Amino acid sequence: MNQRLREEKSEKILEAPRTVFARKGMAATMAEVAEEAGVNQGLAYRYFPSKDVIVVTLIKQTIRSRDKLNSMVREIPGSPGERLGHIISTMVDHRSQFLHTLPVLGRFVKPHLNGEPVRDEDWQARKIVEPLGILDDAGVHGAFVSQFLSQNSPYDSNPRYDLDMASFSLVKSYSGGTHGAIYPDMPWEPKESFKAVAEYYLTH
Repeated sequence: MNQRLREEKSEKILEAPRTVFARKGMAATMAEVAEEAGVNQGLAYRYFPSKDVIVVTLIKQTIRSRDKLNSMVREIPGSPGERLGHIISTMVDHRSQFLHTLPVLGRFVKPHLNGEPVRDEDWQARKIVEPLGILDDAGVHGAFVSQFLSQNSPYDSNPRYDLDMASFSLVKSYSGGTHGAIYPDMPWEPKESFKAVAEYYLTH
């Protein structure tokens, strides 16, 4: 089998774990991967000796995809308007591909914050409210300054994994079926940012 056919077969097999791993994580078996790919198990093992090899390959593909996007953006020809249109369409397509892979990677790589992060909701609130005063002074009647909820940056009691610390959403979200204390039946609860924005509009 020549190199091009091997690469095509490898990519076909790789499409399967994106689906199987996203659904079952490491509980998935190579037999299930082979079945999803429509090949026999022996052939799947010939290309990928283990599930770990598949996961590493998927991660490398995601990194290469992002590097390719950055390179393409630097080399786009045309007018500023044409460049902007191409960049936006390329980023939308890339984001779609990345989000397709994200559920797979999320099963194996838990995102975390670097350093020694300290939760400071008062600081978050100040950073959200300060631009409101600037916009008011400038006579701006409407602007997007924050988002209500960021499900991709959930709160965690362990500061290392508390992605909400890096989020400027008005409420913090909980994952894994956890619920907040203020609204016991909801997987989120207001932060100081929520209160600060409400108080700002009560007084302005």
